[in-house]
Amino acid sequence: MIDYFIKAIAFQVLFLAVYDLLLKKETFFQWNRFYLIATALLSYSIPLIRIGGANAVLPEEYIIALPEVVLYPSKAIEESAKEPEQIFSYLRIGYWIGFTMTALFFLIKLFKLRTIIRKSIKQKINHYFLVSLEGKNAFSFFNYIFLGNGVSEKNKDHIIEHELVHVRQKHSLDLLFFELQKILCWFNPMSYVYQQRIKELHEFIADAHSVKTTGLDTYFNDLLSETFGINTLSFINPFFKHSLIKKRIVMLNKNQSKQLLKFK
Repeated sequence: MIDYFIKAIAFQVLFLAVYDLLLKKETFFQWNRFYLIATALLSYSIPLIRIGGANAVLPEEYIIALPEVVLYPSKAIEESAKEPEQIFSYLRIGYWIGFTMTALFFLIKLFKLRTIIRKSIKQKINHYFLVSLEGKNAFSFFNYIFLGNGVSEKNKDHIIEHELVHVRQKHSLDLLFFELQKILCWFNPMSYVYQQRIKELHEFIADAHSVKTTGLDTYFNDLLSETFGINTLSFINPFFKHSLIKKRIVMLNKNQSKQLLKFK
């Protein structure tokens, strides 16, 4: 099992290296979204594939029979056999402790979000709910758009349009998928890198759609004129995050990548 996870993590390192070096700065965002989800799944599937011939039987002419040699007394053999079992037992206990804690933290975050929805003022608009918050936060989760009452009126429509892209394209499903990966493989650092990459990509996708109706200059002003608090929930799509602003502006200014570059 340890060998399996080492291989899976190695594949994720490889896939993410390809993404960062060749795809990350390109503008075919939907392809990149598919790539991140597909490679995350593939990295756990490829190690399960057994290559034919790996377990082939050795021809008899190459088998050399040797006389039995006893190097250790039977008691010593029994004791040495118990050591790996104890190690695996400790590893299992450690895994379940980590799994339980990670799952518990996730459930606590969900409970906090549910509490916010339940206690806040909500407005049903077409196929989504607009939830009013204190302060200047703006983010979305499935068909709920959370908007702080401190956001200026002139920017609210643009921000809602941005968050609607997340809602329509079901970006929350992507984030929950990687959240599940973090829970099941909490010891895998690549799980956290994958989720960070997909969150960046979601913002690029939403920006690209929003700027079509808003205009580039206006959208820049909206993006830079509001200062939102950085939300700590890893499975939501925040409109504003300081560490992402520069990257989003750079991507908005880039020309569309040629389709052939997908396969470079």
